[in-house]
Amino acid sequence: MRLTENKMIALCFLLMITAISFMVFELIEKRSNPVPIPRSQIISDLLYQKCYENNQIWTNQQHDIAVDALCKNETLTGIDSQIVMCIMQIESEYKIDAVGYNDGKCISIDVGLCQINSINLSLLYGKAEKICIENNMKYESDDIFDISLNITACFIYLSDSKKALLKNNEYSFKRWIQSYNVGLQGSSDSPRYKHLQKKKSEYYVKFLEI
Repeated sequence: MRLTENKMIALCFLLMITAISFMVFELIEKRSNPVPIPRSQIISDLLYQKCYENNQIWTNQQHDIAVDALCKNETLTGIDSQIVMCIMQIESEYKIDAVGYNDGKCISIDVGLCQINSINLSLLYGKAEKICIENNMKYESDDIFDISLNITACFIYLSDSKKALLKNNEYSFKRWIQSYNVGLQGSSDSPRYKHLQKKKSEYYVKFLEI
């Protein structure tokens, strides 16, 4: 009888050790092969953080629309959403209805999160609207501050300017980013645009600091 009890105790002990071994093995496996975080979640968390840092209060709907626009345009263009978010930080500090007046006068204005210039607004928003329709992004065509249109327009400009610089063998990351602020020609080293040197240099420094 005692021998049977000892065998039962030994068997229970063996089962317990086996169960613990499996638990430890699964834990090691999970740590070695963590579940990848969805890209949309990374962008969403970063957007919440940036809005908080800039004291901007967005509705959940506005947040979701922005995340959707950032992620879908990133996939379409191959441009990292965080580049656009850096531009949003510099241009508007995440204020959806931001308005900037150029040269202190109403020659032209910049609107929205990415400060799209009024001179290019109709063209860029026209292209953006088509992309929004094709990719099921929510937008309001009569709202110049529309989040989807504004973000998509920024991606379009960045994509077009990068292609133009590459085509002319003039591409550098620095010039590409500077061109968003001063235009393709203004971003060149031509003496003709020497007066823009300080402006575009400061813009790039701000970009790198974010």
